[in-house]
Amino acid sequence: SDVDSYSGFFDNGRKHSTQLYEVIKFEAAQRGLDLSQIEISVCGLATDYCVAYTARDARDLGFRTELIVDASRAVNLSPGDDLKALRDLSQSGVRVVESKEILPGNERFIDRPFSLSPPL
Repeated sequence: SDVDSYSGFFDNGRKHSTQLYEVIKFEAAQRGLDLSQIEISVCGLATDYCVAYTARDARDLGFRTELIVDASRAVNLSPGDDLKALRDLSQSGVRVVESKEILPGNERFIDRPFSLSPPL
């Protein structure tokens, strides 16, 4: 709790693992899968920090990696930070996708407001 980490895999200094890699490796082995068969989908806050660092680390660890762009938002301390991060990730082998490309049938959720209450 007292170590800063943008990535889901390592602290910012890359001195310590968060243990996520070890968990994925264990779960893959339990299912009889090789790590090369695992694809990591990353989304969230913030595209230009945590999401980018996690996607980059997943790719560096050998996972097929995609970033779900419409399920992520950037901080954009400088205008265009999000676009720079997406371009850099794409050029390094991270697939940049929209949710409709990976979630068949999700069209029913597009342009509908989210509500915690059941429909009337």
